[in-house]
Amino acid sequence: MFLTLFLIKHSRRVLVRMTPMNSLEIEIKSGQNGRYPVTISYRPVGDFEVARGGELVWEGVERELRQVGDDRQAYGEVLGRALFQDVIRDTWMQARRDSEGGVRVLLNVEAPELKGFQWERLCAPSGGSGAWRHLHTDQRAVFSWYLPSANERRFPPIGRMDLGALVVLANPPADNQAGLARVDGEATIAAARRGLGEIPTTVLAHVEGADGVPTVDNVLRHLSEGRYTILHLIAHGYHNEEKGKSYIYFVDETGERVEPVTATTIIERFDNLAGGKLPYFIFLCTCDSAKGEGEGALGGIGQRLVRELGVPAVVAMTEQISVATAEVLTTPFYEQLRAHGEVDRALVAGLAGVMGAGDVLVPAVFGRLGERPLFSDSLERPLTDKEIVAGLARMKTLVPERAPILWTDFVGAVQKVQPTLGVGTGG
Repeated sequence: MFLTLFLIKHSRRVLVRMTPMNSLEIEIKSGQNGRYPVTISYRPVGDFEVARGGELVWEGVERELRQVGDDRQAYGEVLGRALFQDVIRDTWMQARRDSEGGVRVLLNVEAPELKGFQWERLCAPSGGSGAWRHLHTDQRAVFSWYLPSANERRFPPIGRMDLGALVVLANPPADNQAGLARVDGEATIAAARRGLGEIPTTVLAHVEGADGVPTVDNVLRHLSEGRYTILHLIAHGYHNEEKGKSYIYFVDETGERVEPVTATTIIERFDNLAGGKLPYFIFLCTCDSAKGEGEGALGGIGQRLVRELGVPAVVAMTEQISVATAEVLTTPFYEQLRAHGEVDRALVAGLAGVMGAGDVLVPAVFGRLGERPLFSDSLERPLTDKEIVAGLARMKTLVPERAPILWTDFVGAVQKVQPTLGVGTGG
């Protein structure tokens, strides 16, 4: 018991405590004749869940969406007025009134024929003013896609010490065969590094000081040989509507040629990774990486990483995103994520700096964490191998100083524990 408590004390740092959020999960199920059952589940903090049933009547909605075109506000209002009716609207308003610390909105669209619409633009009534606001950018209503997964991969709870990032920049060469624009590689990598802070980071890019080249083979090799809980991928992406396929553009070893890789190929290769090698969180700073109509009813690569591989959380782009927006978003997003571990809250905070941008609604969170953080230093879980190693390293210094009589017993205990750990104890 003493050893366990000592390890806990000396291996963990306390995360910023965020005000608990009430939770509202909206599930749109498959229906018939343009009528879709909706379940809305409201979970106040520290209270029982209340589930209510409603209905989404789709008749005329698709026509209205075509009429408003690319007007994001109008598009979101059309979706919102169709969804927030009767008991759905009443439950939403109750949750908003009750939620001093904000309400976490989790959307799950099960109906295949509705998945291709741009639900990230969804607006909801904000109260007595009669205004409709995008849930996606409302810091009082943190919004994400909740995607169930049948994949059996295990992602045991982790702490801050387990974080490690693989940053990949597939910057196309000038005058490349696909006509892709180059980005400022140094600035892009610097933005990611600033946000990731003290998190150990490996960089694959054709920039000075990088740890390797950004080929798809090299990315898979690093994931296979290392332990990266975060993958941050910066690359061009494209959804070909005619072929119904999505692509991410990597580059070859020389950096002189781009290599388009289909979303299906990426999913298959990631699926081949051994247990424990798939990242817990993936940031696809890649255009069209979560386009709703990508890969048919399956969704884009962002959605498929969650549904098919079980990745706990993904941030991906539902449309084209500008380099400027991506760079401004990256640093504050990771700063917030390091502070409290909540992906959806971190994205909303990051988007606060680009509210005037036309592509502010493009980044979206897809995941199955629900109300849980990506990582936590809570004492309500077993210690991870890295936390045990950190505690043992600290004890190697403190035991001789404070309890030298226990040194022999301590060394014996370390020798028994060390073979069971996935990382070395060092020293």
